[in-house]
Amino acid sequence: MNEAAATLPGVGYRHQRDDMLAAAVTVARRDGLAALTFGRVAKELDTNDRTVVYYFPTKAELVGAVILTLGGQLQQTLADAFGDGPLPPVELLDRAWPALADADSVFGLFFQIVGLAAAGCGVAFWRWARTLPGQRWIDKTLLRLPIAGPLFLKVAVSRFCRLFGVLFSAGVPATTALATVGQGVGNLIVTDDVKLLRSRIVQGESVMPRPDSAVMPELVYQMMAIGFESGDVDRMLNETARHFEQEVDYDVRRLNDRIQPVLLALLAVGVLMLALAVLLPMWNLISLFKQ
Repeated sequence: MNEAAATLPGVGYRHQRDDMLAAAVTVARRDGLAALTFGRVAKELDTNDRTVVYYFPTKAELVGAVILTLGGQLQQTLADAFGDGPLPPVELLDRAWPALADADSVFGLFFQIVGLAAAGCGVAFWRWARTLPGQRWIDKTLLRLPIAGPLFLKVAVSRFCRLFGVLFSAGVPATTALATVGQGVGNLIVTDDVKLLRSRIVQGESVMPRPDSAVMPELVYQMMAIGFESGDVDRMLNETARHFEQEVDYDVRRLNDRIQPVLLALLAVGVLMLALAVLLPMWNLISLFKQ
């Protein structure tokens, strides 16, 4: 078999799958997982990338095989270093440092894997959040948050009342104003309430009673009903908007008062952990020297 035939797929190879995998592991440990490509693996073995593709058709298969191999190597290294039974502290330190130093590049690769996975999940979530189902889920979740949920709802309701009151006082018909306001409240769940309210007005029905599926407070429906009956809708809406804006200001101040002790507690815990991280190794070394 000549040199050319040895590198053609289906004819024969100078390198087997294990050789390709070993070269891929070498490239990953030396250059990082992000630099693992068919071309780099082929260059490591002085062959062409078609040979690598023959054994690993996709990069996902190549990276997966490398991760499994590195995991097995790390497991074997730790097993050889620490054994099965408990060890005295001094012997544990003597075995730990060489093992960790030898597996330093492997640990670095696993941190790269975690970082790439987190970045991929973040990008996927960001793209999904821009879709209509994603936006609806986010808006519904925001309204269901334990402390901040009512605050988000009050902000959306005050915005609805303020915008609707401004448009209605400018002479815009109620149905047209509701169609416009529904797109500017900033929450799709509240927008559903606005659409339902608009459909009631179009069909000539009363604003009250409040629908069971609605998230807007009943006060909004009561004030609108009073405004339509008295012919003073814009003033009722402005009063309602002012009420919820005051509620938002009060809730923000109350939330700030609740968060400050939590932040101080977290800061104290962080300082304590930092102090322990500095002092505990010193105490261990002192105890080892005393022995």
